[in-house]
Amino acid sequence: EPLVYDAFNRLLIGYGWLGNPMFLAGLTGLTVIEWRSSEFGVPKVIAVAGVISALLSWGRGIGSAPGMYFLEPLIYANVPAFLWLGYYGLRIASSARVNT
Repeated sequence: EPLVYDAFNRLLIGYGWLGNPMFLAGLTGLTVIEWRSSEFGVPKVIAVAGVISALLSWGRGIGSAPGMYFLEPLIYANVPAFLWLGYYGLRIASSARVNT
């Protein structure tokens, strides 16, 4: 049983809510879609910054679970990723306001 608890603790630390693979998959998908199609008018530079920060955010979650702790500093990539997501939400809200 200690082995099971240790494995769970590693997964919980490595794939916590900031490194949740489902969240990161969705965020990465959104950034790539916006970069390719510019659905909500996000400038290309900001869209590319979103893609880069989303991809860097994967490094912390993937690195922590197997013990590659040198990837821990990539947690700071979550800051621009969350800022991009907030900006994207504002763009969606302003687009919805214009359309109603």
